[in-house]
Amino acid sequence: MRRLSLLLLFVIPVVLLTAESEAPAADKTGEVFLLNYWGKMFNSSSELEKPATGKIGKYAAGNLIDKKLNTSWVEGVKGDGIGEYVLLADKEIPKTISIYSGYSKNISLFKKNNRPSKLRLSLYFGMADSWGGEYGDYYRIVKYKKEYVLALKDTISLQTFNFPFRETLKDTRGLKAFRDKSLEILKQAGRRKGVPPFPGHPDTEWILKLEIAGVYRGSKWQDTCISEVFFNDRYISDVHQFKYKDVKKVYESEDGGKVFMTAGEITGDEGSGKDGKITLWKSKDINEVFYVEDVSKNREWVTVLKQTWPEGSSRAETSYLVFNTFLGKNMNRTLEKVIGSGITGPFSLNYRGDDLFLSFYYTDTSGPPKTGEIELQ
Repeated sequence: MRRLSLLLLFVIPVVLLTAESEAPAADKTGEVFLLNYWGKMFNSSSELEKPATGKIGKYAAGNLIDKKLNTSWVEGVKGDGIGEYVLLADKEIPKTISIYSGYSKNISLFKKNNRPSKLRLSLYFGMADSWGGEYGDYYRIVKYKKEYVLALKDTISLQTFNFPFRETLKDTRGLKAFRDKSLEILKQAGRRKGVPPFPGHPDTEWILKLEIAGVYRGSKWQDTCISEVFFNDRYISDVHQFKYKDVKKVYESEDGGKVFMTAGEITGDEGSGKDGKITLWKSKDINEVFYVEDVSKNREWVTVLKQTWPEGSSRAETSYLVFNTFLGKNMNRTLEKVIGSGITGPFSLNYRGDDLFLSFYYTDTSGPPKTGEIELQ
């Protein structure tokens, strides 16, 4: 894994020359430098309080992808930061985009700092042009012809949107055609003279630019902040909505009609610390029973099998549920919104190192169900 270090201290100038159509001329290309850290590629136009040489910035763009709501990217120009931006890369065209706007460490910092009210989205296809060293790479890019503006609510809670560039089947086909044409253009353009070649086969990325186009003013500072941005392969729990902590056990009742958990209930910022038996889910029908399947190591995430016997039937209907115990709620619909499609089980919770993933099945536009997964944080 590459380490983020010195190159956070400056931003390589980003030349963004707009392609006039999905078949732009070969000179309609730009160039960006993308940092590589935590398995993601990104950069920004500025950041607040750039550190001394060799140090990682407290408000760097890497905070957008660190899976922590107590950190934030903060733009670094005078005023509201209109026109400042971040770049985020992904191998695939996302289905959704999710944003924790503002400085989400707590409600006080959220209100004191600016939050974006509008973000202008631009999309690029890029090919690695040359090796930028240990910390990232240079990319030549072609700009997609359409732009969109996301209108954000003034809330510390998660906001999820369909990825606007691929809302219809026609859009998806257009993006594929744009990618193919961009590959031709970028191969013809070649790499810059006098720079070392990219080792191996050049990497390609979809690069999303999120530009501050409007703000909600902070009560104390004009710095505009964003805490997290992620796509349909990740879900980050909203810690500000947590109802319970110290979950010790999750289990079904003897008759299978309820799912219980034992936890210390939160009654304020510090919590009471008093353990209690809490009903996480209960049957709406005497013919329904539940079985607890997988439970995450910290007991925040739980998968449950539900069986229903319709009246007069000798065969049970099986469905699957996933819960967040800290939130005290069923998460099927929330995860479907972030994933961008309906999901079904069997569900399973799987660890890769310390990272937790939910595996599921989903149905695309046609064909049999496919397997998918989402990282849970």
